[in-house]
Amino acid sequence: MSSTAPPPPPPPSVGRAITVALETTQRLLTGSGRAKRWRSLVTLAMMAGLVGAGAAPPPLGLLPPLWNDPALRHTVFDNRGVVAALVFLTSFLVLMGGIGRSFTLGFLESLATTTPDARSYRRYLGAGAAHFAWSSALSIPLYLLLFGGESLVARESLAQITRALSVSTTTDSELVGLALSASFKFLLVLIPWTVAILPVMVTIYEFVPAAMVLRGLPPGAAFRWMATSAGKYPRQFSLFLALRYLVQLAGNLAALLALLPCMLVSSPVLGALLAGGWQLSRRLGGLGTAGGVAAFTVCVLVAAVVLYGTLCAALLPVSVFINCVALQFVGQSDPNPDHARPMCTAGA
Repeated sequence: MSSTAPPPPPPPSVGRAITVALETTQRLLTGSGRAKRWRSLVTLAMMAGLVGAGAAPPPLGLLPPLWNDPALRHTVFDNRGVVAALVFLTSFLVLMGGIGRSFTLGFLESLATTTPDARSYRRYLGAGAAHFAWSSALSIPLYLLLFGGESLVARESLAQITRALSVSTTTDSELVGLALSASFKFLLVLIPWTVAILPVMVTIYEFVPAAMVLRGLPPGAAFRWMATSAGKYPRQFSLFLALRYLVQLAGNLAALLALLPCMLVSSPVLGALLAGGWQLSRRLGGLGTAGGVAAFTVCVLVAAVVLYGTLCAALLPVSVFINCVALQFVGQSDPNPDHARPMCTAGA
């Protein structure tokens, strides 16, 4: 008795992925039990740092030109307490980076199963740390390239502003013009960098985590799996990335529009933290002392975390939709027709 081979699976479809992602987003965020699902997803998104389509990297390129100030170098490097605090902060951020990535994987699992669970990150502590280390090795050189370009722009702009301030005839309008020019130059560095590396970042931070959750693979194997899929379906992956540029633009616009309302909602807490930090810094000798600077900096960082968390919650629908699209597209992209194709429950 002859047996016929099952037909190969259809190629991945961006349209189908978007359709199912919209249905999944609506199912998760509306209807009966939505409050519990919102709480779980917001918790995971805040801990993972998921903000819509992704936040722009901080302008760390401003820091190298500031080191040219001898007084600043003296305040930082000649004070053991400040150096110890910087070492602790760096170590803490690295640790939280690995832990935060486990929340990202837990967030993706919650979307894939459509049963959000804030405790799902516990299953991904090891995988999250592995992905953080793997992704850092690939993305840090790209960020260094960005920060180097920003540093060159900042050094030139800072020199122009310093010269303008040293001239008594400089008007306020001229200073404003220099500041706007500096901001424009920053954008001339940031925008081309973002456009150039977006496919890399989508692969590292969306495709690979989705494949890790759907296939249970480590990051390196998940990357190779996705590379094989992209080689088999180049047109579909190119279309996905082209649409991802539009989503990135829309997500960043949504984040910009949500920023002011989030600041207003969290203003009581932000105001109390900043005022408390200012008063504490004055009691410790003011911003001219290491203790005063440290106290005020801690309060500013806590305020920034509060605002960031509020923004993550406000943009939860955007985060859910974008990650659902990635899960659906990756689930359709298995290049081996003999494998069962993993799909989100909502797409079944």
